[in-house]
Amino acid sequence: MLFPTYAVPLITALPILVSTQALPFALEHVLSAQISITPSLPPIAVPGGTIAVKQITGGMVTGSAMNGTIISGLAYLTLYHNQTFDVPLIVLFGQTDDSQTFCISEMGIGTLTAQVTRIV
Repeated sequence: MLFPTYAVPLITALPILVSTQALPFALEHVLSAQISITPSLPPIAVPGGTIAVKQITGGMVTGSAMNGTIISGLAYLTLYHNQTFDVPLIVLFGQTDDSQTFCISEMGIGTLTAQVTRIV
């Protein structure tokens, strides 16, 4: 139960930190991804909402951190409470230009108009 207590003040304080003073760290753009996706599969009903699933069929990753080809992946969005609250998740698998395999995962939480996400 410690995580929700810690996370809520951090998330609510972030807009104040960003808008009123300089960030205590530097941001640097390290990669961009272009993906090809299929049409959505039929929605999946879950308690309190719906999951929308799309297959990622390929793409490219370019940037200072790495360059490579996306082989496959999955993107799905869980919509809750009459589609006013969502939890997106994207997972990409691929191979870098120097033949190393990679997995990129992005997960977040928010509304359809504003989300907080992280990439691992």
